Amino acid sequence: MILNRSELISAVKHKADITNDQAYRAVEAVFSIIAEELENGNNISIQSFGTFDVKDRAARKGVNPSTHQPIEIKASRVPTFKFSYKLKERVNK
Repeated sequence: MILNRSELISAVKHKADITNDQAYRAVEAVFSIIAEELENGNNISIQSFGTFDVKDRAARKGVNPSTHQPIEIKASRVPTFKFSYKLKERVNK
């Protein structure tokens, strides 16, 4: 099962017993805070859940799959997530 954004908002609404508008604002606020902190190069560690981080990816050579020509792939920053041990335990019960 894939939980999309609107389904997540609905689940928060029911779990927290709040209105749909309050759940929408809460979910959007959490996503916004995570994105802003990662944009600023900060890590976000949520105890018993995991850590959001930004990693630097070096420039490298690649191959265009349609033309098989070599291309240069620029250096970039990529968001990552590392789950906590407690989350892993909960998933594997």
